[in-house]
Amino acid sequence: MKTKLLFIALSLFWCNSFAQEDSIKTVKEKVKITTGKINVGVNQYKSFKISDRQNPFEFTVSGQPLIQYKSFYMPINFLVSTLSRKNQQPYNYIGFIPTFTWGRFYVGDTYLAYSPFSLNAHRISGLGFDLYPGKHFRVGFIYGRMQRSVTEDFSIPDNPSTFLVETPFPAYGRYSFAAKLGWVIKDSTYIDLLVFKGKDRLNSIPDITSIGEDGLKVISPAENLVVGSKFNIRLGKRLFWITDMATSLYTANQNAEPFEVSEVSNPLINRLQRSLLSNFMNVNSSSQLSYGAESAISYWDSTFSFKLKYREISPNYKSLGSYNNFYDTDVRRLNFASSLQKMKGKLVMNSSLDYEQNNISKNNFYTGKTLLGLAEILFFPSQKFGTFIQYTGTLSNQNAKGFTRDQYGSTSNLHNVSMVSRLTFDTPKVFNLITLTAMYNNIQNDIVFESVKTPSLFNIYTLNLGYNLTLLKKASTIDAGLWRVNLSDIDKKTQSNTGLNAGYSQNFLKNKASAGGSYSLFFNKYGDGNFGNTHQFGLNLNYAVVQGHKIWFRASLLNNAVDAPTSDLKPFSEVRTSVGYEVDL
Repeated sequence: MKTKLLFIALSLFWCNSFAQEDSIKTVKEKVKITTGKINVGVNQYKSFKISDRQNPFEFTVSGQPLIQYKSFYMPINFLVSTLSRKNQQPYNYIGFIPTFTWGRFYVGDTYLAYSPFSLNAHRISGLGFDLYPGKHFRVGFIYGRMQRSVTEDFSIPDNPSTFLVETPFPAYGRYSFAAKLGWVIKDSTYIDLLVFKGKDRLNSIPDITSIGEDGLKVISPAENLVVGSKFNIRLGKRLFWITDMATSLYTANQNAEPFEVSEVSNPLINRLQRSLLSNFMNVNSSSQLSYGAESAISYWDSTFSFKLKYREISPNYKSLGSYNNFYDTDVRRLNFASSLQKMKGKLVMNSSLDYEQNNISKNNFYTGKTLLGLAEILFFPSQKFGTFIQYTGTLSNQNAKGFTRDQYGSTSNLHNVSMVSRLTFDTPKVFNLITLTAMYNNIQNDIVFESVKTPSLFNIYTLNLGYNLTLLKKASTIDAGLWRVNLSDIDKKTQSNTGLNAGYSQNFLKNKASAGGSYSLFFNKYGDGNFGNTHQFGLNLNYAVVQGHKIWFRASLLNNAVDAPTSDLKPFSEVRTSVGYEVDL
């Protein structure tokens, strides 16, 4: 951590020194930090009557400065903290992106998105570049660590009553590279060829064959190769065809036994195992070949746009370059979305309709079909008034293979209606804002198992009214709010939460300093009984030492009172404080 702090300090010192030297030489264009912020903060936390829900002490240094010199600029992003450094993805990071007119370089931590099926915004700590050595040609590459090795430390006990992960989950060190080769024709028409390769290093942690009595923490070293393409073709002045596709060869365990010819259920896997690819990729009995693709036709102009998209993903598709790892596999989906603007953009109407079907391989016991719809209206006739209304609905069913829906299956209907409105009226001295938010959710489920039907029904009502008053000449703000959430189930049992909040802030010392406080109260009720109430107090102090430099202090107290404590419902209190220094570059 000290090394990273020294590295950041030296980098910023070098930039400031360079700028001063440039000024001495009277060069017209200086090296300068044009935008961004640097924050230093200390957080403390204390709980009473419950286990800690966050670390008692945290120290962070973060920033996003942008260094610029003529046509060269370099964004820097960093976070150095005392947060846990034992996880697969550490909280701390630092990344530089030196950028020129003909390309950019990536140094340190970065998040690149080549395509949704290969490298998709997964964090990589390493080196990379995107180059544009001509009007039509582009090339990209990155190599680095995606996941660091973690050896489980059983000396750190698990704490089941806290949200903190006390015992780090074991993980192999994972390294990867990704490459992109593209050709840009003209008029937003291009094609990219993509390759991604990720691999766990076998010697990065001790051999793991069994961890824990339940066996839930057994891990295997994985390896993955993804080859894909992405293209965008301009079919007309405002009509485009966009396609992403990829094939993934995923080996779940590098130590698995090789395929025997007599055991091979997929002849293609066997051929890959015996091909030259085996020198580049570990192919064995845990390997699986899968694909993912999506294609869309889109049109847009100043008042109307639409997109028609088809997406299909084969069973168990995986890419180590994506965080979500495609939980919605073995599925096909068709989507249509449109947007229409009227009254010079004051009225906007959006809609979308999705049809989804899973089990396209016909290998699963259940087959599901889902229809999702959305319609929304945004109406802002003036600066004083505006409203947003939205409806979303989902209809889905699951059918069991070889059975009727009355024997095995399920149906689900979800409906949501929401509205957000605002009204403003102001004078040269006063600004008033009133907001109203209302929401209704209806959730119905019918599950049939062995001809026995189990229905469920939930209705949720939410209402929130807020008011904000700003006294412009006095530089003070007052806000208040009321809200209520009511939930009822199929047995007419109700649960409600009612709350109010108020706050006040004031600027003084010619706006160099500000102070603010807030209070909120929540009443919790279930049926005819009261669960109790929750009080929360907040304090916010700021002082500008000089222009662009600010000291800040935050504090909050939360007290949860329970009328009838149980093993799962207990009274508790929490205190959080933070102090820091912020530089606005």
